[in-house]
Amino acid sequence: LSPACLLHSLAVLQAMEVLGAGGKAAGRVWIENHPTDGWAPGRVDSVGASGSYIVVDEQGEKFEVAQDKARPVDPNCLKGVEDLLSLGDFNEGALLHNVRVRYFNDDIYTGIGGPILISVNPFQNLPHLYSEAKQKFYRDKSAQMGSGDDL
Repeated sequence: LSPACLLHSLAVLQAMEVLGAGGKAAGRVWIENHPTDGWAPGRVDSVGASGSYIVVDEQGEKFEVAQDKARPVDPNCLKGVEDLLSLGDFNEGALLHNVRVRYFNDDIYTGIGGPILISVNPFQNLPHLYSEAKQKFYRDKSAQMGSGDDL
């Protein structure tokens, strides 16, 4: 093997070690400055000649991500979580992608801990959010909190 091949093989092994193996998000990093999403998750496909990761987004488009700028994607972020603090890694890409996933599932409210709520205007009526049953649920929960009962 030539020295160039050995260096490339070493870079690939380092990439695999950094990104881990197994799991839905293994081998996934954030693509910063994605042309349509701002931040988007991508799957590491290979290591380029410069040592950067070649990353493929969900549409199959390829991007280069420098190894020192590669941030792993938390698997919970791919499905969207109600509370961003439950993510294993809280960063700009995780926040934006999580809110985007929830928005497209008509979940327009996302919390950051208890006191902070992110709301995204859905530009449509979402009856499931404000139904009589949902209103009763929150009235009962509020009454329970006021009574001091455990929630």
